[in-house]
Amino acid sequence: MVKDKMERHKLTDVDKSGFPINKEGAHVSILDKDGNCFLIINNYLLEKYPEGLAVKFNPKKSLEVNQALDTLVNIITKDFDKHISGEFSIDLTEEVKQERNVYTEKPLIIPTVQTYFARIENWLNYLGNCYDVNFKVRFYVKFKNRIMQYLIPLETNLNNHEIKKSYLKYCKIWIKNMDAAIRLEQEAKNNSPKESDFNDTEKIDKEVAGIKPKLADGGNKNKEKYEIILLKLIKYKFDELQMVSDVDLKILVKHIFENKQPYQIAYLNFLGFIDNINDKYCNSKSEGYKLLAKILDTNERAIKGHINVLNPISKEDRKKYTSHLHKDNVQKHYQSLK
Repeated sequence: MVKDKMERHKLTDVDKSGFPINKEGAHVSILDKDGNCFLIINNYLLEKYPEGLAVKFNPKKSLEVNQALDTLVNIITKDFDKHISGEFSIDLTEEVKQERNVYTEKPLIIPTVQTYFARIENWLNYLGNCYDVNFKVRFYVKFKNRIMQYLIPLETNLNNHEIKKSYLKYCKIWIKNMDAAIRLEQEAKNNSPKESDFNDTEKIDKEVAGIKPKLADGGNKNKEKYEIILLKLIKYKFDELQMVSDVDLKILVKHIFENKQPYQIAYLNFLGFIDNINDKYCNSKSEGYKLLAKILDTNERAIKGHINVLNPISKEDRKKYTSHLHKDNVQKHYQSLK
């Protein structure tokens, strides 16, 4: 995971973003004599942290790597709503105005959402340069899933935070663009299937069909159904969602699919799975409805209806489609898993 031949030249050697570099200017990891890595939490973030604060982990232990990435994401996404809702001004000199063709007497207003995601891109760049693509992707997936959970209540103003719609839109566009960039990088490194493979539901169905007899011999129909659905969900990175990182997947999925479809959709939406497949594997909402219907082996129109009513301003028939009525029960059950 950690690239070879990268020794830090001096403790004070950092790039303009505060990340450690060697004398050639290449990003380096900080290691101790036991081979532990340290991710330095520098003041390039919007918060001030004590000098020397770092996240320590053993790169050879998967659990420690996962915990380190979770800790880093927790720090970076702290007060996310504040990071993306503010603005600051810069007084430009006449020289800079002429150089950039800016004609204004007023200070330049810069939304903090732009600088926040610029910092995240610097983190992604550092992790990719210093470790490897898989490490970078694991961080990105955790970060993305976390902020998607924050965006849902912000978009509906459930937290009573007034944030400009343009700033929320900027977040979604950034995620979409970064998804594409990450996918291209993975394909270039041959570390992941191509996008065309993501939608190969026929292949998934064949794999699932191959395990059905074994499952049928060992359990009842209900168990067979939820285990098959779990297998399909995992094909679309369900197990990488931040919301399920510390819960038993079998227990969770068994509970979800022991209930009726409205509850199922409400729960999958709460976990971020629906947004995840829409962002990663679909080019439109209609493709998302179709894919989810295929995964759950159900009616596409019903999927569409139950997803739509989760939006409080949707004009969908709320008597026919009732997933919105299960939001509170879903959250209560999820909290009981902790």
